[in-house]
Amino acid sequence: MTTASASPHDQFFKELMTQPGVACAFLRERLPEAVTALFADTEPRLEAGSFVDPEFRSQHSDLLFSMDLTSGDPALIYILFEHKSYPDAMVAFQLLRYVIAIWYRYLTGGGGKPLPVIIPMVVYHGAEPWNVPLGFSALFDPTLFDPERALAGIVPDFRYFLSDLGSQADHELSRFALLRSGLMALKHATRDADLVSIEAIVTAEIWHDLFCGVVIKYIFRAFRQIDRDEAIRLLTTIKEKAGPAMVSNIAQEWIDEGKAMGLLQGIVEGMEQGVAQGMKQGVAQGMEQGIAEGREQGVAQGQARLLTRQLARRFGPLPAEVTSRINEAGTETLDTWGERLLDARTLDEVFAPEKASLS
Repeated sequence: MTTASASPHDQFFKELMTQPGVACAFLRERLPEAVTALFADTEPRLEAGSFVDPEFRSQHSDLLFSMDLTSGDPALIYILFEHKSYPDAMVAFQLLRYVIAIWYRYLTGGGGKPLPVIIPMVVYHGAEPWNVPLGFSALFDPTLFDPERALAGIVPDFRYFLSDLGSQADHELSRFALLRSGLMALKHATRDADLVSIEAIVTAEIWHDLFCGVVIKYIFRAFRQIDRDEAIRLLTTIKEKAGPAMVSNIAQEWIDEGKAMGLLQGIVEGMEQGVAQGMKQGVAQGMEQGIAEGREQGVAQGQARLLTRQLARRFGPLPAEVTSRINEAGTETLDTWGERLLDARTLDEVFAPEKASLS
């Protein structure tokens, strides 16, 4: 999947949709029941690649999922995510280009007739209501489609499904806590009025999930206004309820990725040392004092927890001796294992001993 777009909305939406179970919940909740009734009882599979033209990547990003139908036939679900804060009148035209590109890749990759069904879907989180027709035919003179005219049936037409986050109340965005939290964050990131509470987005239901840190990071990157005192209260509560290791994991993720806002990083690191004055009066001071101690006391534990979670997601439940080995390892060893995880095909390949140098 391309990473060319620098939009924080694009990156966050893709991270959200690739969390376990989220894509399945999103599609089944937001597509019509008559469509989802055709889906087999399997998880959608994320397909590689992006079909958005480079000149439009500041406006659109996309995800392509494959899905089995109850008939045994394959189907593709193409999700176009709108970054813009207003509706795009030509989005149906862009969708047609991308759908054709998907079929072309299918055919050049060895596929043939019949072509797979592609279900196009637009996800929009802008502040203005979506007032663009959902059919491709709306781009033409409507009289062309008069059955009495010779051109009727010649002009192509298709419809796409729309998910306008702003058209729903926050509690109606999803029945699943993690998905609801992510969609709420996306919805309110483009709205100035009626600043939503961070605590209303990052609820206790997701405090024990590492994606909680991704949501908080996105809020600090994308929201126009931030209540810093509220953020301090929230992180303090997470530390008390979910444990200090979770806050350490959140902080370390921001530091490692190099995408943390200095303000938020200072709050977290200052809180780890308990320097209340550093939180409220000197974020920079809190960072200087907290980073050294946090790296000494929390980084190894946070890395171990994150690696354990990633390994379990990739290879299934881990043997007790593997978990013990991870918990006892230092940061350099954990870094090595984390890098190997990117290409490893088996658990043994992650923990293989270093080969001796012949030089």
